[in-house]
Amino acid sequence: MPEALFIVAVFVIAVIIYVAMWLKSRDPALHKPHEEVERLRHHAVWLEERLARARREHWGEEMVATIAHELDETEASLLEMRVQARAVSVPRS
Repeated sequence: MPEALFIVAVFVIAVIIYVAMWLKSRDPALHKPHEEVERLRHHAVWLEERLARARREHWGEEMVATIAHELDETEASLLEMRVQARAVSVPRS
C-alpha cells in the first residue's frame, strides 16, 4: 500500500510541475522577439557555414539538400520575424 501512495504522489507532483511550467511558458513577459531574431540570425550563419563545409567536403547530396532546406526555412522565419517587428514598431496612420 505505501508503494502505491508513493507512485500516486510522484504522479501528482509531476502533473503540478507540468502545469506550473505550462503556465509559466504563457507569460507574455518571457516573449522577447529581439532575442528570437538574434537566435535565428546566429542559426542562419551556422547553417551557412555548415552548408559551405558540406559542399567543400563533398558530403552526400541528400545531406546538402537537407541543410539547404533548413537554411531556407530559417531565413524565411527570420524574414517573417523582421516583418512582424516592423509592423509592431511602425504606427499606422
